[in-house]
Amino acid sequence: LKNDNISVEQLETVTEYFAALVNEYSSQVPRDADGNYVADRDAILRRANEVYANVEETLPCLSGPAVRAKGVYFSRVMSYTDFTGFFFPFTAEANVNTDFPGALFASTIAHELSHQRGVAREQEANFTAVLACLEYGDADYCYSACLLAYTHLGNALYSADPGAWQEVYRGLSDGVLADLAASREYWAQFETPVQSVSHTVYE
Repeated sequence: LKNDNISVEQLETVTEYFAALVNEYSSQVPRDADGNYVADRDAILRRANEVYANVEETLPCLSGPAVRAKGVYFSRVMSYTDFTGFFFPFTAEANVNTDFPGALFASTIAHELSHQRGVAREQEANFTAVLACLEYGDADYCYSACLLAYTHLGNALYSADPGAWQEVYRGLSDGVLADLAASREYWAQFETPVQSVSHTVYE
């Protein structure tokens, strides 16, 4: 796939598209009495081996073993280093943090599984994860993928045109806003020098 430069208008269009999708899928996933997404992490992990089945038909280069990702026991420690998952090349295992808020859990699984299928770069793994989840069609995976896509697109749009970003942001549903707030609140507690060093070493 070719990666060309895009205009601000194109960026705004795609951000609006994913904002609409994330709103749509937000109403299809389970929520608690306060409106927060409730992730059944065990069930999501059990379905992980199915995520790439459909996209493999369109892009055979993404073919790979139908395996599941693994939850990490010391997930809280991973959060201190700002990791939601990692691919361990010596055992070819995709590992995921099970402690952070669940809205991005399914897309994190798809991201790590993309590494297992030979996608190395982080941005490309995000793209592949979004594509695979949407092709899969499962509500938990689709919602998580659209939230991942919106987050990255929204950040880019904010840098390019804050006014356009504000217009798109105003259209997000209460459920999406609640999940974004939960994510911000969770990760704020780990903003420490350890996290900064982790980023430097990882890069």
